Amino acid sequence: MKSIYEKVLGEEFKRLHPVLQKKFGIHSQSSYAVRGKGEMEVIQGGSRLIRLLSWMGVPFKLTFPERGACIPFTILNEAYRNADGKECVSWKRNFFFTEAVRSFDAVMKEGETAFLIQDDFGKGGFLTTTLTFQVTKEGGLLIHSENTALQIGSKTILLPKQLGIKATVLEDYNVDKDLIRIHVHLYQPRFGTVLMYKGNVQTDFPEKERGSR
Repeated sequence: MKSIYEKVLGEEFKRLHPVLQKKFGIHSQSSYAVRGKGEMEVIQGGSRLIRLLSWMGVPFKLTFPERGACIPFTILNEAYRNADGKECVSWKRNFFFTEAVRSFDAVMKEGETAFLIQDDFGKGGFLTTTLTFQVTKEGGLLIHSENTALQIGSKTILLPKQLGIKATVLEDYNVDKDLIRIHVHLYQPRFGTVLMYKGNVQTDFPEKERGSR
């Protein structure tokens, strides 16, 4: 069985570093999850207004106002099929600030076309975007977001580009340190950088717990 990422990338998937192949090769029949632990060198971005508004996203595990350096970080990916029978991969990220633990969750799932993946942000997934994928020369994975939409019940409201959020994610493998490097940048056309973080993560592949998704 192929993962949603392998389906999108096709033969290009084989150019990923082997550790990234295993991470992004996860699917609902996989016997393992993907677990990462490390440190974000820096978490920055967002005007005073953006950071004030970020408080609204905290209960939904969507946004947070804190920024800093050398922030402990964990991530957990698990694959499953949702109620509609679509392959999904959950992304549960935790940032351990001195004053609080903040989460930035998402679920990636099969999109409407063979070359896209849908990314539902936060608890409830009411903010969604489509993603495209590209393998870099070094065997890393570069992800770009496309359209942004609001999911309200069964209705999907596509946002104008000036109101949407653009996301760029780069994951590659640091052979010398045996770590995955992560660089995430969220950008709003009118307000600039909303959030940027980068750092290194030690990754392992624990056996999936019986009864989990």
